[in-house]
Amino acid sequence: MTQAAEAIRTERLTKRYGETLALDALELNVRTGEVYGYLGPNGAGKTTTIRLLLGLHRPTSGRAELFGIDAWADPVEAHRRLAYVAGEPFLWPGLTGAETLEFLARLRSGTDVAYRECIEEAKARGQTVFLSSHILSEVEALCDRVGILRAGKLVDQGTLPELRHLSAQTVDVTFRDGIPDLGKLQGVHVSSAGPKTLRFEVTGAIEPLLEALAGHQVETLTSREPSLEEIFLHHYSGSDGDAR
Repeated sequence: MTQAAEAIRTERLTKRYGETLALDALELNVRTGEVYGYLGPNGAGKTTTIRLLLGLHRPTSGRAELFGIDAWADPVEAHRRLAYVAGEPFLWPGLTGAETLEFLARLRSGTDVAYRECIEEAKARGQTVFLSSHILSEVEALCDRVGILRAGKLVDQGTLPELRHLSAQTVDVTFRDGIPDLGKLQGVHVSSAGPKTLRFEVTGAIEPLLEALAGHQVETLTSREPSLEEIFLHHYSGSDGDAR
């Protein structure tokens, strides 16, 4: 079988549960061999997406494909090249967590290396990983691209450098003689970060901030790119991001 260029593809994938719109015309493409991080708070639509991709639920409209195979129309064929690890698996209630791991290890003739090393090894083999996780540091360390879901819609997508380019840069400045009045700077949000320190969240060019600082006694200046967590929070600031 020829390997498809895209491991996952959705076309205007929509799912309603009664009056609730859980997924709204989702357009998602995950390339073969990449690790894709799928982010969103509880209720954003991540689990619904996965259930539709697995062929467990039927789309209200649109299409979900795995390696070019419609997941609902032919789930058996779609699952031939698929493995799924649930975040909340239903295991044997009579076994403790340690006993469950020991039992599964015996079935597989040994234990696996850590949940992160497994992903790195899968990528090295050319396998695709679709990672839905709340541990943003894990996603940041492992993923080639990241998609951020909000209220059933994909609101941002790209590599971490691409997403950082669209987000604010953080600059912390400590002044020698106390905090001056810099006035209002376009594209800059200012907050206190200590007795003599201001934190500047800069969207766009940094030159206006540097020009404003030039006439003041600056003791230290540190600049850093936004973390994935800050990018994520940027999309949910002032909203609970609720979907189903």
